[in-house]
Amino acid sequence: MSEPKENAPWVTFRPEIKVLDCTVRDGGLINAHQFEDNFVKAVYDTCIESGIDYMELGYKASKDQFARADFGDWKFCDEDDIRRIVGENDTPLKLTAMADAGKTDYKTDILPSDESVLDCIRVATYAHQIPTAVEMIKDAHDKGYETCCNIMAISTVADSEIDKGGSNLSAGERQLLCFARALLQATPILILDEATSNLDDATDAEVQRLLRDEFGGRTIITVAHRINTVVDYDAILVMADGRLVEQGAPKDLLADRTSALSAMVGALPASASAALRRRAQCAAS
Repeated sequence: MSEPKENAPWVTFRPEIKVLDCTVRDGGLINAHQFEDNFVKAVYDTCIESGIDYMELGYKASKDQFARADFGDWKFCDEDDIRRIVGENDTPLKLTAMADAGKTDYKTDILPSDESVLDCIRVATYAHQIPTAVEMIKDAHDKGYETCCNIMAISTVADSEIDKGGSNLSAGERQLLCFARALLQATPILILDEATSNLDDATDAEVQRLLRDEFGGRTIITVAHRINTVVDYDAILVMADGRLVEQGAPKDLLADRTSALSAMVGALPASASAALRRRAQCAAS
């Protein structure tokens, strides 16, 4: 007899999970977020009276992607429009807005928290957008907001819930989730063992850029077969048959045409080989 499957512990009841009221945002899919002020105010007052923890007012949508004339105020949640309803929100109710990965001009439209009546920014993302979502979460966190992440379309996996350990997510999705967790936890030492092996080339490149930009000053130890993954690291240890063959800065190893690393790079197509040598040179300068 097989043992019963243990579902993910984070989908069971936990008292610390916050209650969100998403009526205003979700309802906007029906009427393009063209709500009257008295409706939004009524929802706001009801949340306060009911003891709701957080109220999500709407989206922080890009005005370049969504024409302002085609949507109501709650598609964009501009500060003046929010304050028209809630004033300074001198209540226990916390206010939040959703920012979709790839659909929000978050660097300009999300103000520093001390200039906003919002308390929390909720980032919505599909699994393949997680590198972008992580940048958005970090931006909001650095601006002083509470943050959370809504990974969409999880219900399309084989089971209706995420199993313990993410066993019903793809290997690539699990890798991206681990990267997001490491960044948000400000992990001082990061050990990566073929950490992008299940990602496509474009997502792998985005993850490598994220590592360079956001993990500066941290210690990263990487086990990899893709040379492009580590060619701009401070040092490389080349292993063969379980033994250390050579070690040193990539720039120095590649400058030595007799080195094992130089031989591996030289075996690549000329354009790829030249690109790797340039990256190693730039990283050292």
